[in-house]
Amino acid sequence: MSLNIDGPSITSVTVYGASSSGIDSKYLQIGLELGKAIARKGWRLVNGGVKSGMMKACIDGALSVGGRVSVVILDKFVNKAYPLPSEVRIVDNMTERKLGLMELSDLIVVVPGGFGTLEEVFEVLSWNQLSLINKRVIFLNALRFFDFLKAFLEKLESESFISETSKSFYFFADSVEETVSLLEKMSQDRNSQATSLHDGISHTFVSEWSDVDKNEEVGNYSSHDLESTLNGTTFQSTLTPTKLGAPQFLDFVRERSRHFVESRGWDIYNTPRNVLLAMVGEVGELAECFQWKGELSVGLPEISTDERKHISEEIADVFIYLTRLSEICGIHLEDAVIRKLEKNEKKYALDKCHKI
Repeated sequence: MSLNIDGPSITSVTVYGASSSGIDSKYLQIGLELGKAIARKGWRLVNGGVKSGMMKACIDGALSVGGRVSVVILDKFVNKAYPLPSEVRIVDNMTERKLGLMELSDLIVVVPGGFGTLEEVFEVLSWNQLSLINKRVIFLNALRFFDFLKAFLEKLESESFISETSKSFYFFADSVEETVSLLEKMSQDRNSQATSLHDGISHTFVSEWSDVDKNEEVGNYSSHDLESTLNGTTFQSTLTPTKLGAPQFLDFVRERSRHFVESRGWDIYNTPRNVLLAMVGEVGELAECFQWKGELSVGLPEISTDERKHISEEIADVFIYLTRLSEICGIHLEDAVIRKLEKNEKKYALDKCHKI
């Protein structure tokens, strides 16, 4: 399973929190302030929609400043739902409810809650770990409510029950202001490049694609690249910038590949095994381009323009299949690459490698 999880910037924030009545007003005030802050930034608030507890407090806050609210609620709790005029999704079971809360959000904030809140957020964290989704979680640790959880997660990491990479899935903020600041930072990063927020190390991926035509501007995509006709059906990408950063470019490749397959009715054949074998075949064709040439120089100055074009097309085929394979396997390719780069840098540390 792979959810549609990425976008150029955040528009919706799901808030997990208690629906229990009788919660101390000091916690409800935090929920109210968070709801207002989310709405004032122009983001939609998404939550479970019950008219009590932290859920109600967040909705009250958002609506009080003219914000937009969407809720996902179980049919058995409709009589307990917050009286919203619209944007209410009623579902049959908890699985659908949790999926709905994830699908409608770009990022997730956790406010004080009990079993249900913890169950929801730990599913999100585990799905992130499995690369099924890419949704970061912020624990609003006002009044030090989540100190116990922060210590527990640190213990899990110190004793190798979770990897150090898992820290990239979650963050702790001590106030509503700090939470909003983190959300803004994440929004900016989604709109530019992948960045490690924990250590401040920026992992920037710049699209610098060149082809046979050396006069073509690097990274510039013509309208032909963004629109084409497939079997009489015009494909228009939702990604329309003339220059795409790497994350947006991968989204474009995924979108166009998906359309290519589905418009031909080939999606039933796009199983992980079949796509893998197709990619292996393309790797074989790429290998044939080099098979009898001996060692070539960096940049391939020895080959002709036609040969360069052929090689570029074979490399592109491998890349397209790899991108498609990661999607149908439910793996977020960008995150997987970043994690692997960091892992390799640690595994082959400079002080352990000897230069030739």
